Amino acid sequence: MLRSGWDGMASLTASQRRARGQIGGLVAASHGSLDANLVKGRAAFAARFEREVDPERLLPMAERERRAELAKRAYFVGLAFRSSVARSRRSERRAPGRGAA
Repeated sequence: MLRSGWDGMASLTASQRRARGQIGGLVAASHGSLDANLVKGRAAFAARFEREVDPERLLPMAERERRAELAKRAYFVGLAFRSSVARSRRSERRAPGRGAA
């Protein structure tokens, strides 16, 4: 019902994107427990890193978990780095002369 027409809307404002997210969250919550979905999602996310570091499951569980935790940390540090680079580029486009000495 509300979803029709949203797929092609690339030029939503920040408040429109926020409202769309709120609608999605409320609809999801109205269909059942969000906790169950969060648990499944977090487990799948953690399993991703375990598969990455030990695809054949040959390592002892403690070593697999240790390496998976390091892989997850590397993922988030990389994500933060890419975000920082993107913000810097956006900032440079907005104020081309700013920061030049």
